[in-house]
Amino acid sequence: MRLPGYVSEPFYLFDRTTSDESQLYGPVNTLLGYLFPPQEYKVTPQYKGQVYPGSIDFTTLYIVRSARGHTKHPICFIEIKPAGHLGDFATRRAADCQMRERVDHLAAGLIIPKLIGLSAIGSRFAVYEYDEASQELTPPENARNPRIVNDTAPAARWAHDFLDAGVGEAKLLEVVRSTRDMCDAL
Repeated sequence: MRLPGYVSEPFYLFDRTTSDESQLYGPVNTLLGYLFPPQEYKVTPQYKGQVYPGSIDFTTLYIVRSARGHTKHPICFIEIKPAGHLGDFATRRAADCQMRERVDHLAAGLIIPKLIGLSAIGSRFAVYEYDEASQELTPPENARNPRIVNDTAPAARWAHDFLDAGVGEAKLLEVVRSTRDMCDAL
């Protein structure tokens, strides 16, 4: 199944060199609205405040919730960062840390067996999966070496691309199908 043009085309229009992640909000809104129809799911953006004192940076997190039974429990989430962050160790590490923190907050009271999160850096994305039964989060966290600078969140983790009509799109649709199947089983 291919994403329709009205869903994929906005991803081609954003500036891939910008540090302004807000350029992705419209395309991601459209994508999530298509993948999780509002009759069955509620997509709620949440804006998180300053990253550190004096910062003017805000992060946006989209949480998908099932509308069946009026549940407020998360079933999926996506965190967005600008495309320029992919080439930098520190910004990838920060994105990885944020995903792990989001799972820490969202896993409490989980009503489905797995919570899936997408970390989007530009149009590329990594899949994070928390298994409720084992309490395991994949991909595993890479430890920071105290003596040398090591890449704790390799760029290869963001191996999939929303714009890849083959593998990337197939991975995205697999994640959505899995999430929707878990909701249907409730």
